[in-house]
Amino acid sequence: MTDNSNQNARSDLSISVVIPVRNEEAHIRFTLDALVTQEYPPQKLEILVVDGNSTDRTVEIVSEFARTSPVRIQVLPNPAQWSSSGRNIGIKASNSEIIAIIDGHCYIRNPLLLRNIVTLMESKQADCLCRPAPNYVEANTPFQDVLARTRASRLGHGLDSTIYDMQNERYVNPMSSGAIYRATVFDKVGLHDEEFDACEDVELNYRIWKAGLKSYSSPDLAIYYSPRKTLGSLWNQMLRYGQGRLRFMRKHPEAVSIGQLIPAGFVLWLLVTAALGFWWPLSTKIFAGTILIYLSAVIAFTIALAFEHGWRHLFLSPLVYFTVHFGLAAGFWREALRAVLRPIRKPSTQQNEA
Repeated sequence: MTDNSNQNARSDLSISVVIPVRNEEAHIRFTLDALVTQEYPPQKLEILVVDGNSTDRTVEIVSEFARTSPVRIQVLPNPAQWSSSGRNIGIKASNSEIIAIIDGHCYIRNPLLLRNIVTLMESKQADCLCRPAPNYVEANTPFQDVLARTRASRLGHGLDSTIYDMQNERYVNPMSSGAIYRATVFDKVGLHDEEFDACEDVELNYRIWKAGLKSYSSPDLAIYYSPRKTLGSLWNQMLRYGQGRLRFMRKHPEAVSIGQLIPAGFVLWLLVTAALGFWWPLSTKIFAGTILIYLSAVIAFTIALAFEHGWRHLFLSPLVYFTVHFGLAAGFWREALRAVLRPIRKPSTQQNEA
């Protein structure tokens, strides 16, 4: 954990918090309040809320909050609406030494978060900091609690992801959880690729890793996120993630991992073995065996979650697993079909200028 004796080291570093939002009236006030009450010099902090054409009261709430805030808060328009463009708008508007990117629907429990950012950035000589993003918040419904725990299990998220790691503090590959950067990073690797409407952070973080820049992860940087409220909204989220995964693989084929391919490969295997069963009887047995193995894994993880966290997992966790795995696969293959019809555009030089 962070060395308390170093907490005041370089506390004069300026920080810009970039918050891309769209229709976050239910959460944005809590996010802003948690930031302006941080134990950090307010004159060294600015908050850049980048709004993607919200149709609710998000902009009005932020403007009202800004009028009495001890911290400079600015609202910037994001006509393209995508998070990738919103992030870039905030980064370009920043004049700070550190840029932290968070969402408008997160919960910041630690009043020393910003001080920890500076301490770790300096003491670890890091260019990028990675923060766990657990989904346990007080306002969760019973379904959201089940979703949070199911997603955090080894079967519920990427095998090589550190996004839910609240146990370890170490240097890491930043792809899954990098979110806090020295401003100089963008001079070295460029901005977010605005061809991405999901996984834009993964793609940027891969370029950081590929450039040999240091990245460090710590539970002291944890930010809590509210999980999706329904299986339908979770499905839509997984579709976008699946599409983003394939776009990432097409741009960086050398970075493809087994973990990224498992959901799409699993569904393709099911479709092929099911189709071949009409001509090759053994294929039907292979298909049935694959389903049995998958269901056995789901049942085993579900029972473990139910014993530890309650009976609701017996009914809901399997549905969450199915939604995550098949949603990722559906998004991946939908993007593959689009790729045949529309090759990906390479980001322009102008787009990647910091």
